[in-house]
Amino acid sequence: MKWTILFLFFSMACHAQDCDELLRFKADEYYINVAHKPDSLNFLSCSLIQKQLRSGEIFLDISEAEMNHEPVFLALIISWKGEPQVMEIPLKQEAVKVQDSASLKRGGIAQASSEMVTYGLADYDHFWTHIDDALNGVKKIYYSSSRLLNLANLRFIKDKNGEFLFENYEMVRLHSGASFLGEHKSIVLPAKMDVLLVGALRYDCGPVSTMAWDYLPGTRTEINNIRDLLSKKHYVRILDSCQATEARVSTMIKTARLDVLHIATHGFYFQETEKGFGVKPDSYPLERSGLVLSGANDRAATIDVFNQKGLFSALEIQELDLGNIRFMVLSTCHSGEGDASENTAPLGITLALMRNGVSAMMVSNRAVPDKETSLFMSCFYGLLANNGDLDKCYLQTIKSLHEKYPETDWSFFDLLH
Repeated sequence: MKWTILFLFFSMACHAQDCDELLRFKADEYYINVAHKPDSLNFLSCSLIQKQLRSGEIFLDISEAEMNHEPVFLALIISWKGEPQVMEIPLKQEAVKVQDSASLKRGGIAQASSEMVTYGLADYDHFWTHIDDALNGVKKIYYSSSRLLNLANLRFIKDKNGEFLFENYEMVRLHSGASFLGEHKSIVLPAKMDVLLVGALRYDCGPVSTMAWDYLPGTRTEINNIRDLLSKKHYVRILDSCQATEARVSTMIKTARLDVLHIATHGFYFQETEKGFGVKPDSYPLERSGLVLSGANDRAATIDVFNQKGLFSALEIQELDLGNIRFMVLSTCHSGEGDASENTAPLGITLALMRNGVSAMMVSNRAVPDKETSLFMSCFYGLLANNGDLDKCYLQTIKSLHEKYPETDWSFFDLLH
């Protein structure tokens, strides 16, 4: 379906049927070729979302399309009052070099983000100038990103006054309008959480190994800190060293009911041109992104789904039933990346998790620095220990860290559900 056929009605007001069609098209793309596509998507409508919004709240659903052969963003704005609106926002066609990961310690080897050039918005603040005037009286923004905007943490865009959006708005990122079905727009974990921490992994567990993946000492500090913060009130287990094999992690995901699964390790996102690890020019995008687990320095380790030697691809993750996991934290590089897809999350781990039942996740949109990651996670879990509201804990984390370390960019981890 080409969105050009719908542009006749895209002024500012949006008729109910057209609004619903745009909303459902975006949500439906998340479940293409998935056997358990929710039947409830048929009930998704702008009026359903509006009824769930409270005073001062909006839902911003961002899609991409073409108008007059030029790419644009379509921003569907559903407010707690009035008619829905659609804004057409030009998409800048400039090359952007994203942050180089060479100096970061959790980037592993041959990571795409060290050289990746994104074609799209050169200035993300430019995008928001079109939205700003529609926010009178708004205090809370639910939003769903699209394609290139998935690489930017929108909370760190600056408004017309030069302030970060998270300083003035409570912002909640949703995968699509489907999060309003079943009240998934808000995730609150139980007072007694069951938590599994995976980290401090050894990658040289086998007799024949390479030096592809370095040990990450910061992940030992990270999971120990989280255990200490949570263990007084919550049930916490740890998988470390050579224990976190693909087979073991898969079994835990299939059988354990977890409120939090936290994985601190290397992440990978290989381009088609990558040499090694079984990557081929025709490798499916979900094969080329994933997590590095115990034993991955085995010379025989590849991204092939039948190879169980430590490279846990998004394609393998997508084959699992993840409905037993409420919240998954991927404390890795590149977990939010993947091949660009017009209106869904990137074709990578994020999409695999969402399609298979994880209620909420924290992912990175680039390589992550080791020291700052440990600080971030300690702050976040210190709050989560006493308050299960994920969005409130996340917002307070970035506010606290920004106040204490204002020169540091804390946008590398993003929360969505």
